[in-house]
Parts: sequence; structure tokens; C-alpha cells
Amino acid sequence: MTATDDAVATPNEAEIRATLDRVLACPNFRASPQLASFLRFVVEETLAGQADRIKAYSVAVGALGRRDNFDPQTNPIVRVEAGRLRRALERYYAGPGCHDEVVIELPLGSYIPTFERRRIGPNLRNDRRIALRAVRRRFGLAAFVASIAAAASLAFYLIIMPAERVVGGRVTPFSTFTGPYWTATAVLSAVTVVSIIFAWWISRN
Repeated sequence: MTATDDAVATPNEAEIRATLDRVLACPNFRASPQLASFLRFVVEETLAGQADRIKAYSVAVGALGRRDNFDPQTNPIVRVEAGRLRRALERYYAGPGCHDEVVIELPLGSYIPTFERRRIGPNLRNDRRIALRAVRRRFGLAAFVASIAAAASLAFYLIIMPAERVVGGRVTPFSTFTGPYWTATAVLSAVTVVSIIFAWWISRN
């Protein structure tokens, strides 16, 4: 890519501010004034050429309303809110902002935002990755819990059901008591397989 291409690919200040306004107008940010304040603060500081001053302390005092005696070493609020902000941006670009030309991101390990123009073609892979991260965060835990529950049921079916119990002085197959539930067991076993395949799929992307 040439220097001219780089200049074209880099959004200008007006485009960044317009994108910021669209992001802050979406329901997730309107419902969370603290996240909106965090994002606006770091974007404005960066556009003002003061990115080097964006630290945990300045964010806490300037955006999150903390007092001057705030200690980032003992209070993790900025790190927590930064994580929430990253996830909120991912959801925005995977949903209402999927067609936005300019992308605002907060890289891991930093409170300084980055601004990129979404390119047609090569950047479609990046859009897909953003969307998949959102899917993984939303459904990954559910798939994991379903896998554990279904695996436990499968183990119950394969190991415990063949066992025998003494009832009324005679040996009775344990399956006599659990036979009516074989359909539910089969369904949960199928869920196990589907959940494992789903977890494998999202981990590959």
C-alpha cells in the first residue's frame, strides 16, 4: 500500500466524529451513560493530539466521575469499564454498525482508540471476525453449559442405567425406573454432539 492509499484509508476527524455520534446514539450506549462518557473522552482526547495522556487515572477522573484521589492500582474500575466498552463496540459493529465505513476500536491493553476505514474486500474478513467474536461471547457459555449437562446425561445413560438395585428384597434393573426418560436422554446426547461441533466451529474462526 502506498502513502496515498494510507491517507485514503485513514478516516479524517469529521468522519470519526460522525461515527462517534452514531455509536453513541445506539441503544446500548444510550442505556449506559458511563460507557458513552468513556468512549467520548478517549476519542476526543485522541483527536486533540493528547493520546499520550490517556491513562487509567485520566479516564477515571475525566470520564467516570472519580475524585482526584483515585488510585488505579487499588481500584480496577477503568479496566472493567474498558472491557465492557470493547464488547459494546463489538456488538455495535456486528449489528447496527455493520455498514459503517469508519471503525472505532479500543485495543486490548490500551485505552487509546484506533480509527480505521472499512475496506471493501480485504476488510470483509475483519468484519466477519468481529461478528464471530460477538457470537462467541453471546453463545459460547451457553454451548459450554449445554455440553456439560448433556455429557453428564450421556454418562448416566451409559454407566448408571445398566446397574441394578435391590427393591423389595429382589434385584431389579435400575433401567426399570428410568426407562420413561430415555427420550430426554437421547435428546441431551444429541445436544452434546451439536454443542461440541458448535464450540469447535467458533474456535476455528
